[in-house]
Amino acid sequence: MPSSLLRRLLGRAGASPNGAVAGEAFSLPGSLQPGARVLLLASDDLTDLLFAMPLVEAVHGAIEGVEFGLLCDERTSHLALSTDRFADVLVVDPQQAGSGSASHRELQEALQGESWDVAILLGQDPDPDRDEFAHLSGATLRMGPDHPLAFPRLNCQVRPPSSESYPYGRAQLWGRLLGVNVDARRLHWRLAPKRARQMGQLVHFNKPRKQQRLIGIDPGVGKAGTRLGAANLGLIANHLSRTIDSRTIVLTADEDPTVVDEFVGVLENTPLDLPRPTLLETVLLLNECDLLVSGNTDLLHFAAALDVPALTVFADADADAWIPDRAERLEVVRAARGEALDLAEIMDRVERLLA
Repeated sequence: MPSSLLRRLLGRAGASPNGAVAGEAFSLPGSLQPGARVLLLASDDLTDLLFAMPLVEAVHGAIEGVEFGLLCDERTSHLALSTDRFADVLVVDPQQAGSGSASHRELQEALQGESWDVAILLGQDPDPDRDEFAHLSGATLRMGPDHPLAFPRLNCQVRPPSSESYPYGRAQLWGRLLGVNVDARRLHWRLAPKRARQMGQLVHFNKPRKQQRLIGIDPGVGKAGTRLGAANLGLIANHLSRTIDSRTIVLTADEDPTVVDEFVGVLENTPLDLPRPTLLETVLLLNECDLLVSGNTDLLHFAAALDVPALTVFADADADAWIPDRAERLEVVRAARGEALDLAEIMDRVERLLA
């Protein structure tokens, strides 16, 4: 990927190193002042970043001049480029940043060359490697999941909300600690306007009839580790293509190419084939869809955050806590193992979504 597409701002003029000191004082709330800089440390779960966005939006709305940076892997960095909410994106390979390595020293120099006030580990699972990255940032306040070995790398250990509620609650908890009201914020992924316009033009060029619907289908693995079989998902997709004036596009955040190949093989019509080499293009294309059909996948939750109508099929393993509770255009179908899908019910739900 050309470096010009990825902002790696690893040092600002005038920024002074601020090596982490375990005993530095912070206050809750009160750590965020106008012009503060906040570093989010992404996990390898894409939805962890999504569920942090209500906090990002609330802070932007409440405190003037706050800037957010993101420390993440290469894959997530492409996703971050689809939005305009991050001033800095720093890419790191955790496997190459072990303590004492040249990469570790380089990362320490890069992080301490910036001036961070707050560092937040996204997600709810302990991660000692990211604890260390937070410590290297020199941020006065370093928040993350509670575990016995977190201190002094983390000096504010947070017990995550109940797993029985939609993970949006994480942002609400962080907001209460930082003194900003997140409760009124809906889950929202803010796209960079220029990139969204460019993708809209590309879709229009390849689907010139405006009245023709664009239906995204995600055959990927869901949050519970299961996925809807290609035959069942193909049954839905083929029925939609026969009954609705539409084009199908296959979109997924799943990294296994065989999943897509297997699904495309059962489609009656050739899907719209537009370049989507990274998650940047995938999310921008999702935003252009009139409907997403998927299991409980990463893209389902991004569809909810983009206000894209979504029909999702939840398997037995998918807990109700994963239903986007603030989505305004969502239909959830329960599919028990061994039971046939009711196409009539599915079409009723699709009609409601497209009305």
